[in-house]
Amino acid sequence: MNHLAFLFTLGCLLLASCNKKQSTSSEVIRDCTGTYLVVDGQHNPVCNVQMLENIPTGTIVQAEYKLVGNGKCEDRESFHCAMVHPGVLGEWIRVIHIK
Repeated sequence: MNHLAFLFTLGCLLLASCNKKQSTSSEVIRDCTGTYLVVDGQHNPVCNVQMLENIPTGTIVQAEYKLVGNGKCEDRESFHCAMVHPGVLGEWIRVIHIK
């Protein structure tokens, strides 16, 4: 019975850690390939760009966000240009709050 309780607790902790919100100081970068938050040197594409629409590129913000992974962003913006984004790409993120 103790093993079952342990496994249940472990499973709950793993699920809770998957949706963990993160908060950090990051730079907003916008070009013809999309909108990004630079976190730890990685340019993370933003799913919900409307959260950043009034913030100019190059601005440092305090962002609370969740990593959503690659390919799990239904509301991402669509850009078409011949440029390749020059930064090191990270995972897609969903912005929760901007300060």
